[in-house]
Amino acid sequence: MDFIGSEICRQADQYRQTVKAGQSVISTTIKTCPKCAGTLHLKTGRYGKFYGCSGFPACRYTERFN
Repeated sequence: MDFIGSEICRQADQYRQTVKAGQSVISTTIKTCPKCAGTLHLKTGRYGKFYGCSGFPACRYTERFN
């Protein structure tokens, strides 16, 4: 039971850090970044949904969400 509680706390901390950064991960990995071969994640930003590279800030590749 302690493991489950600590895992939930770890995931909650990751979520809080993501929200503080101004973006939230909406879904799992969908695509591969053409610039750095990282993974693209569907995120929500100020102007709506978009795909962003997991290599951010080193790689700033983004793609529109259709």
